[in-house]
Amino acid sequence: MGYSWEQHRQTCYRLYVEENRPLDEVVRYMREHHDFTPSRRAFQGAFARWGFPSKLKPAYKNEQLVARVKELWERNLSQKEMLSKLHDEGYEIGEREVARIRAKNGWLIRDSSGQTARGALNRRGGESAERVLDDRDGHGSPSEKRRRHTRPYGGLPADPPGPPRFPSETTLSEAKEILQMDKYTYMALREKFYTMCQNAGVYKKTLVGPERWESLKDQLVRESMHLRAVMWDDTDMDKKRLAIEIICCDVTKRIRTEATAVKVADAKVILGLNPEEGRSVRKQLYNILALENFTSKLEDGLEYFEELKQRWIAESPELTRSIAVGPADPEYQRKVKAINVLCRDAVRRYRTDVSPDKSTAAKPTKKTTTPPTSPAKPADEKQAQNATTLALKQTCTPASESAATKSPVPSPQLRRRGCPPGVQNKKQPLLPHIESRLALAESEVEASQQVVGAPFGRDVPAVAETQNSLRLVPHQQLHQQQPTQAQPSSGGIAAFFRLSSDAAMMFQGAQAQWIAPLTERTMTELRDAALQKTPGGLCYKIEGLVRDGKGGELPLLVSDEAELETYLQHVQSQGHGAPTFQVHIVPGGDAAWSSTAAHASSALAAARRRSTCLALCASPARFSSTENNNRQPRSSGPSFQGQLSTSIMQRLQRERADLERLARTRPESSMTRNFSLTFVLFFVGSVCWVLGYQYPRDVDPSSTLPLNATQPPTYKLNPAHLEAAWADFADIVGQENVSTLEDDIKQHATSEWSSHQSDPAHKPFCVVYPSTTEQVAAIMKVCHVRRIPVVGYSGGTSLEGHFTPTRGGICVDFSRMNKVVALHKEDLDVVVQPGVGWEDLNEQLAEHNLFFPPDPGPGAQIGGMIGTGCSGTNAYRYGTMREWVLSLTVVLADGTVIKTRQRPRKSSAGYDLTRLFIGSEGTLGLVTEATLKLCVKPAATSVAVASFPSIRNAADCVARVVGDGVSVAAVEILDDDQMRFINALGSTTRKWREAPTLFFKFTGTPAGVKEQIELVRAMTRRAGGQSFDFARDETEQTELWSARKDALFGTMAQRRPGDHVWTGDVAVPMSRLPDIIEETKRDLKTSGLTSSIVGHVGDGNFHIILLYSDAERKLAENCVHRMVKRAVEMEGTVTGEHGVGLVKRDYLPHELGETTVDAMRKIKAAFDPLCLLNCDKVVRVQKPARGEVAEW
Repeated sequence: MGYSWEQHRQTCYRLYVEENRPLDEVVRYMREHHDFTPSRRAFQGAFARWGFPSKLKPAYKNEQLVARVKELWERNLSQKEMLSKLHDEGYEIGEREVARIRAKNGWLIRDSSGQTARGALNRRGGESAERVLDDRDGHGSPSEKRRRHTRPYGGLPADPPGPPRFPSETTLSEAKEILQMDKYTYMALREKFYTMCQNAGVYKKTLVGPERWESLKDQLVRESMHLRAVMWDDTDMDKKRLAIEIICCDVTKRIRTEATAVKVADAKVILGLNPEEGRSVRKQLYNILALENFTSKLEDGLEYFEELKQRWIAESPELTRSIAVGPADPEYQRKVKAINVLCRDAVRRYRTDVSPDKSTAAKPTKKTTTPPTSPAKPADEKQAQNATTLALKQTCTPASESAATKSPVPSPQLRRRGCPPGVQNKKQPLLPHIESRLALAESEVEASQQVVGAPFGRDVPAVAETQNSLRLVPHQQLHQQQPTQAQPSSGGIAAFFRLSSDAAMMFQGAQAQWIAPLTERTMTELRDAALQKTPGGLCYKIEGLVRDGKGGELPLLVSDEAELETYLQHVQSQGHGAPTFQVHIVPGGDAAWSSTAAHASSALAAARRRSTCLALCASPARFSSTENNNRQPRSSGPSFQGQLSTSIMQRLQRERADLERLARTRPESSMTRNFSLTFVLFFVGSVCWVLGYQYPRDVDPSSTLPLNATQPPTYKLNPAHLEAAWADFADIVGQENVSTLEDDIKQHATSEWSSHQSDPAHKPFCVVYPSTTEQVAAIMKVCHVRRIPVVGYSGGTSLEGHFTPTRGGICVDFSRMNKVVALHKEDLDVVVQPGVGWEDLNEQLAEHNLFFPPDPGPGAQIGGMIGTGCSGTNAYRYGTMREWVLSLTVVLADGTVIKTRQRPRKSSAGYDLTRLFIGSEGTLGLVTEATLKLCVKPAATSVAVASFPSIRNAADCVARVVGDGVSVAAVEILDDDQMRFINALGSTTRKWREAPTLFFKFTGTPAGVKEQIELVRAMTRRAGGQSFDFARDETEQTELWSARKDALFGTMAQRRPGDHVWTGDVAVPMSRLPDIIEETKRDLKTSGLTSSIVGHVGDGNFHIILLYSDAERKLAENCVHRMVKRAVEMEGTVTGEHGVGLVKRDYLPHELGETTVDAMRKIKAAFDPLCLLNCDKVVRVQKPARGEVAEW
């Protein structure tokens, strides 16, 4: 669920900035007063976007504190000692803030010699920079370890492999491993969630709300077959959920950054650089970093790196020209960002080319340049020559001429792109397939033709083709020869050797890259060096690698001494450092494989040797006559390894062909399938329509609908369906008016005064807050199409489980529909929406000397009052809700809007649908407007209170008043227990007699009120009344009548911890009222439950209020059951004004008869055939389970 922030911006500014309230207090205020419930972090993000001034006072801005930290640092105190002293001096600062101050000012830790951390790092070699920077008296605390590095960072190697120490350290790669995803599965999953987020408008987890975020992840799991299979196994579920969370957060991060991300190509466009200028600018920074022997930002420091970057900008005419205008340029910020992108790209390339050993070497005080080796080499290229090249040349010098033998270091220019530092001595990752052992001659010729056009060297005469240009020498034979001591040679060089991808897979234990000297520059020596790391192998092809000018590599076949010498001279002339050879090797032991490979490679070499040598040759070719001595004899057939390799190659070729064919046929088959499906659906639909039109189903002739003839209603309540409906509701009323918050869900599921014991699983999926009839109709249309049950909610003060959902679905809350639409004073009627409270309505009507008579409990709203057919204390004089409703606007189950009548006081036109919907409890339709009758406020009112020795005496007095026709406005009874509870509550100023008491309300003219009071006083005396008090002014009226209004709260105040309240009502004929009250009072005393009796005895209606614990639930149910049965036997009703709901629906057949209830069920089916509206209330629509209905 998303949040609408802008409408709360002014309120947040007032609280956070003007009133200077803390963030937590702002969050709490918005939750309590505006029902706005984002997380604390979401508020922080919103305040940052709005530019609210920060209240944070970082320690590094406290000049006095910074000066004190510097003073302690200069005294060589450890960080722990610094913290201790700072805390003693009253500074409130943590270890992290001290570290930030030191890092910001470059005050790193010193060792015993006084050397800074950078010098200590260089002196210690490969020791972790984090260990040097982390000062803990020489040892690190396990609880204060830095964040682990899964990749090389800051010139330092990655941490040893192992599981993350805590969940937040889990990387994206580890998440993919936990979910068992390869590259292609991950990319497909990422694309799916990307599409889901785009469709849902989600771009950040903290802004969308936890419920909506979780539902998106659940939808992803449901729609991904791979994730469903992984989540089916319930082992390590926490890790799997965390992995899904990491992948989903990564996708939303991509969504947020894709619009503002600047790529290298875009950066060049912004700066107005063409590709050549872009390479030149990048090379300038590369040379500066190499010249200064730059290692990393972490080791060298940000300030030093900024100096290098500014120097680069100043020395580059292209960059200087681009930002010459300065901040006045509207594109200045974009250009600065583009320069940073080019800077990061150059640093990344440089760091890729720098070996791990170099990053920890001590930095020389002065850059050493190599002497010129060729008069044709430019001066700037001489300076750019890396010191590693010197080390490579020294490897070819004999031991006698070298003071100490050093391990050769790969040249940065020849390192394979994308290969991280230190990977040369590690096994290369295997490719997912084995490519062909021998490339097609045509593709090789094309590659060589591309090389011909490159300006490698001067033109030379063509070299004649020779036989036996490729030799396959068994490794065993080569190593049977006695090794000879390498002699000093002017042509001796060090060369890189690298296994091809197929060879790396065949020799999985072999080293993938190595360095070997070439002193004699012969093919025999070259093959010998190529087979050093692969015992038992046969070399069938060697390729020299040259750069193609675009950052890639071009392989050139080397088959004899002439091509070898040409290649070596070309590498030397171009200044590419040491030569690199890619060797193709297969397992040895089979002469047939060697012969076959040699034959194929010879044909390949013959097709391309001429063009290659024309391009690269710098001197006449030389041939070796000793090459013919190494040919292996042919055998009758290939070995098992040869057959296996051939079989794999053929299978891969077939798979490639199948994939290509599938890619070609997929669009055609998809179009055909869609057309076929459309045709089938159209045909089937047409046939069904014709059959339904020609042979319609017979109409049910029954006038009633017995319970055994009903079919259980079916709904679509799967999470995906409800989430789609949520989106529809959000479109209708706005996202801010659709709530899935747990507090809202609980509030709309039950209440503490409801007598129905609700199931925690019975709760709505969401709460929708419409504001117009049109919105309610649109909501019902969505629910009708999607088959989602609906419960209306208006006030929530009902007592019999009226708004408790039994089928899930949604709740429609009418609290936003709280307007008085129109007041017609001359006609004495008013048009209101269902969310208007009767108390608020009477306050507005009092200004016009009008009032609305029905007065149920506090908080009741018009919609709920119509649904239950309520009455209240004024019912004796003014009647119930049914008498005060003229017309209703109702939305039916399918979204149809009807209006039951116009505004006249009487009408005999058609069925009285108005009375049908009153008391229907929202099972037939949702009321969105009501036209109510009003009456003029009486000229005079008064209240009287009389106490009696027993309930029967009080009931006899009521019978006398009603029998003599005294027109009192209200007659209420409270028993002795209720009066005691009111005294204990202390809500009134007077002390009441704790005896059965009658409350009378009188209205009319002043003289008429006085006459009524005297008549009732005399009747009270004849009935045995003990006291009679009446109000002499409005203050006394309020005081006396307040005791009646506080009856429910007085009893609830007697609850013990864990107690529940049950309020039930019945009504009987007036002549039986004393009997039922007396019997019920006696029954309650016998049960031992805390209880009281309150009633509108003027019309034979009374209530009981019970308090019970969970253990006493059954006892309370039995008391209410006996009271209801007693009322039915006395020809009364099971409920006078509370309504049926869930609690009393099974009593209706006993009061009205089965056929009457069946007729009600038929009406329900006619208005709501899918049973979407407040299902299971008033009448059952499904057979109850065994034991669910209490025996009568």
